[in-house]
Amino acid sequence: MKAQIKKNTFDKGDKGYVSLFYQMLEDLSPRTQDVMIKRFGFDGNKKQTLEKIGQLYGITRERVRQIISSTLLDFKKSKKTDVLKPLEEISENLLREHGHAMEQSHFIETFKQRVGDEKLHANHLDFVMTLSDKFSDINEDDSRRKGWKAKDFSDGRTHQVVKKFCEILESKKQPLAEDEALNVITEHEDIKQMSEDLAKNRKAILSYLRLSKSVLKNPFGEWGLSSWSEVQPKSIKDKAYLVLKKTKKPLHFRQITEAINVKQFSSRTANVQTVHNELIKDKRFVLVGRGIYALTQWGYKSGTVIEVLEKVLRDAKTPLSKDEIVGRVSKQRMVKKNTIILALQNKVKFSRVSEGLYKLAE
Repeated sequence: MKAQIKKNTFDKGDKGYVSLFYQMLEDLSPRTQDVMIKRFGFDGNKKQTLEKIGQLYGITRERVRQIISSTLLDFKKSKKTDVLKPLEEISENLLREHGHAMEQSHFIETFKQRVGDEKLHANHLDFVMTLSDKFSDINEDDSRRKGWKAKDFSDGRTHQVVKKFCEILESKKQPLAEDEALNVITEHEDIKQMSEDLAKNRKAILSYLRLSKSVLKNPFGEWGLSSWSEVQPKSIKDKAYLVLKKTKKPLHFRQITEAINVKQFSSRTANVQTVHNELIKDKRFVLVGRGIYALTQWGYKSGTVIEVLEKVLRDAKTPLSKDEIVGRVSKQRMVKKNTIILALQNKVKFSRVSEGLYKLAE
C-alpha cells in the first residue's frame, strides 16, 4: 500500500518557506515522505502516533520509528536540513530580540508576522527548533507554558522578573495596563541591578510574562495575577462585573451580555437570561432602571423611586429644592426627571414647604 502526499497542502505548488520542507523530503520514497509528513504534521494536520502510521501501512510501530530515525540520520549526514537554515536564522534573531525565551504561541505568531507566510504553522517551526542544536524546549509545567529558548540561555532570569512583578501586583492589589506594568517593572531597582540591558528591553519583559502561568493579561489589556477574577473571570457574574467596571457606566443586561461575548472571555457564549439571573442575585450589582444595572460601589441604590427619594431626604436632614432632589436621585437611579417629579407629588410621603423646598411628610 502506498500513500500519496496530500495535494494542495504540501507539494511543489507550495510557495514561500513551506517549500523548503518539500525540498528536504523530495528525494525520499513516497512511503517515507508520507511517514515523515504524518509524524511531524508538515501538512498542517495533527501529528500522528507511530502506532497509527504503522496501522496505515501494515507495519509495526517499531518499524515506523526506525524509518523516521534512519531518515533523520541521513538528513544529518547529507546536510539536507541545511535548506531550513533561513528559518533557523530567523528563529535565532527572534529569540535574541525577546530576551532569548518565548512562549510557543507568541513565537509562532511573531514568526509568521515577520516572514509574512500564513502557511507556516507550529509543526514546521517545532521541527526546525527541535532539529537545531541552537535551541532548547521549555517544557510546560505548573508555573510555565510551553516555549523555546536559546540553547545557552539560563532561564532563571525569567523567573526573577515574574517573581518581582507578582510582588508588585500584590502590593498594588489591582491589575495594571500593559504600559504601566512595563514601566513599573523596567524602572524597578532590582530589575536594573539584574541587568541594565534587560530593563531597557520591553519585548523581553513581555516575553517572560507570557511564558508564566502566574500572571495573565485580561481581555481589556491589563496584566494581573492569574488567580484574580478581574484577570481570569470564570463565572458569568465575574465577567459582568469586569465589563461594567471597565465600561464605567450602567448598562442594560443585554448590553452586558453582548460585551461579554465580544470580549470572548471563553469559548462558551453567554446567554442573556443567564446574565440577567446572575445580576439579580449578586449584591455587587444594583438595578437602576428598566433592565439597567450598575455597580453598587458607584453609589447607586436599589428600591423604587419613592424609596430612593425618601432616603435622599432623610440623609439630607433638611428640605431640598426640586433640582437638588433630581440631582441626588439621578446619582442613584437611572430614571427620567419627570418620573422623579411625579413621585414627589405623593403627599403621603412628601410635603412641599415654603420657597419650593421638599421634605419628608410628618
